[in-house]
Amino acid sequence: MNPETQDGLERAFPFYVVCDVSQSMWKEGVYKPAPTAEGTSGRTPYDALREAVPDLLWKLEVDTTTSEAAHISIVTFAQDAQTFLPLTRPEEVQDLGELPKGAQTDFAKVFAHLATIIQADCAALEREYALKRPAVFFLTDGDPYVGSARQPDDRWLPERDRLAQLPYEPQIVAFGFGNIRPATLLRMATTTTLRDGTTRPLAFTAEEGTPVSTLVEGLIGTLFVTIGASVSGNGLDVRVPEGMRWLTAS
Repeated sequence: MNPETQDGLERAFPFYVVCDVSQSMWKEGVYKPAPTAEGTSGRTPYDALREAVPDLLWKLEVDTTTSEAAHISIVTFAQDAQTFLPLTRPEEVQDLGELPKGAQTDFAKVFAHLATIIQADCAALEREYALKRPAVFFLTDGDPYVGSARQPDDRWLPERDRLAQLPYEPQIVAFGFGNIRPATLLRMATTTTLRDGTTRPLAFTAEEGTPVSTLVEGLIGTLFVTIGASVSGNGLDVRVPEGMRWLTAS
């Protein structure tokens, strides 16, 4: 597909991959590990992210159709949120370095951070490109937890709503595994309109039985397919990762 629109401007699709790097993601023993090829103890979910994220960026770079229009950012969060990779075209990515490790899971901070950077990124992109709606792929293994208790909904939901209500209308796709509750994923996600005119939250949860590290690796692989399909189809086209199911609102 030609990346130019009828106005002669190149399209720009901003994609944000949000990675939970809290303690449960990297601490050994939290999840039953997936055996390695050698039969030794397997990887943590953090290990899977550390290997799969650079692979995702490389695949996006070599896929010429996708790389002409996709702009990608990596955001990490635990007790704080940070932009690990500022929004950029895949071919411009340099050495990423090691993903950080954190302790707790502060949803309020990561949603506030996302609102700030997406507002600034999209304002800059729309001056040069035909801007498409940004998409946020949120990967987490647990409910928000700050201090010694679960973070109250009224602390993080207003920040989530502020993000969703930006004029650029970012779409939030929530992928959950581990101990996160389906109800939390449904609150995080925005909705999509199906072909029959009904809406459905963009929330996905892990099926039982798949090792979490294996699931994370497959999920990142599915993001490559989703990003490619979205660029080719000129709009977000989420694919359900293997080992996950699409939630429905109750």
